[in-house]
Amino acid sequence: VDCYAAYLVTLANSSDNTTLIESLDGKENCNVVLEDRTFYRNNTWNTICLPFDTEIAGSPLEGADVRTLSGITREGETVTLIFSDEGTINEIKAGRPYIIKWDNTESLVEPLFTGVTIDKTKRDIVCVIDNDVPGSPSIGVTFKGTYSYIAFTDTDDSILFVGATNRLNYPLSGATIGAQKAFFQLEGITANAAISGVKRYVLDFGEDNPTIIHEIANDNSADGEWYDINGRKLSGKPSLRGVYIQNDKKVLVK
Repeated sequence: VDCYAAYLVTLANSSDNTTLIESLDGKENCNVVLEDRTFYRNNTWNTICLPFDTEIAGSPLEGADVRTLSGITREGETVTLIFSDEGTINEIKAGRPYIIKWDNTESLVEPLFTGVTIDKTKRDIVCVIDNDVPGSPSIGVTFKGTYSYIAFTDTDDSILFVGATNRLNYPLSGATIGAQKAFFQLEGITANAAISGVKRYVLDFGEDNPTIIHEIANDNSADGEWYDINGRKLSGKPSLRGVYIQNDKKVLVK
């Protein structure tokens, strides 16, 4: 009888695991631990992207509601990301990003997946729709997995991620996304300005499931239109120092 010891692979939450995963591509019978990773099983959504296939039943993910992006739509000022496949996903595919949650139970800390085969293939999900604003680019959303820790040194409004309290945010300076997680890359639209008329983003999980919404703050609707001193309309509140016109009054921006 041939006996082969399982190969232990540690994927860190706060470093880049890409080179390690590439070097182990195709290696069988691996036991993979997600070091320093905690899944909060408190009815909030977690994202996950793993470099191996695994059945959900019998794995540390057993009992989770597992979804992935199945499409996007636009209606007026709202772009909706659709996650309507409740109960239909029984297996995690290598390199594919997912969003998962459990009902209220104790947290899952540093889960260990046993007997898996490493697969470096990335399977990001790309969704593109036409923009109904003439002359504007198509609207695209890519659900992307990452095997490396991402630290943002500046605001990046081309990205949306699901925060710890089921909030949909774009990263400000100092924000981080851990390895083996996922985020949304935006194309032709941003999460910080009403580009092409898009003012809100909605994650739709189907009937009887609450949505997650990111609403763009709109300076014009809150404070009135802004104009320069020559009467030219501006796209929003000016950032440069000077005298401007707002609500028919001169305003000094310092």
